[in-house]
Amino acid sequence: MACGLPFKVKAAERAQRLLSRKIVLKPLVPEPQVVAGLDASYATIEGVEVGIGVAVLVEWSSSLRVSRCSVYLGRVCVPYVPGFLAFRELAVMVPAFNPLKDKADLVVVDGHGISHPRRFGIASHVGVIYNLPSVGVAKRRLAGREVEKEGRTYVVLGDEVVGIVIKKGSTKLYVSPGHLIDLETAFTIVERITVKKLPEPTYRADEVSKIVKSALKRSVILAPPSYLETCIIRVGNNARIPPESVKVLRKLGFEVIKG
Repeated sequence: MACGLPFKVKAAERAQRLLSRKIVLKPLVPEPQVVAGLDASYATIEGVEVGIGVAVLVEWSSSLRVSRCSVYLGRVCVPYVPGFLAFRELAVMVPAFNPLKDKADLVVVDGHGISHPRRFGIASHVGVIYNLPSVGVAKRRLAGREVEKEGRTYVVLGDEVVGIVIKKGSTKLYVSPGHLIDLETAFTIVERITVKKLPEPTYRADEVSKIVKSALKRSVILAPPSYLETCIIRVGNNARIPPESVKVLRKLGFEVIKG
């Protein structure tokens, strides 16, 4: 199935500026009990780029255990343009998250929130779409400058503090609020749920996306995590997945359905 109209940067920029007016930043109370993680990756299947959208739910009170997992596979029609990641990735992230959205108290997204040239990164998109508290955690700075103050590294855009940097060994994580949470609360929560190099929800979502990508290429995967048994993969009508790849996914423990 062919893609539709070409992506128009100017229209997307206008949309971001308008939607940014809907952002509300405030302390998150009470503490979240279920945190969702969203991530996306890509695989070329028979010459067509397929997006892999992943959403996982992590239980805050039970050692950050993954309780549910959802994946959506769909053809990618929007090119990568810096500052407009949401228009590319939400096409697969939203269908992945929809089955889980009513269970989440907070969403952590692999990307930026207000630490963005138009103060409206992908985490803000997600927060506004679902009217949920959202936080962006990115591995690279997109906008602004880094300023050291009182032992912390902040991201400053113009005269506004829009993010805080968390350092994990040689890795930097750029944390910014997306919607319905403030910077200090976002920083505190991300620091608490970052066990490895990423916050646990996006770490697990990234883990699933890599497993799915390998399976689509029919690579051998050893000892998949047990929580894959909670995971449903929905294949969009515009994504053609070879039967052999579907067999590998099911062998790993995924439930694969069309639509």
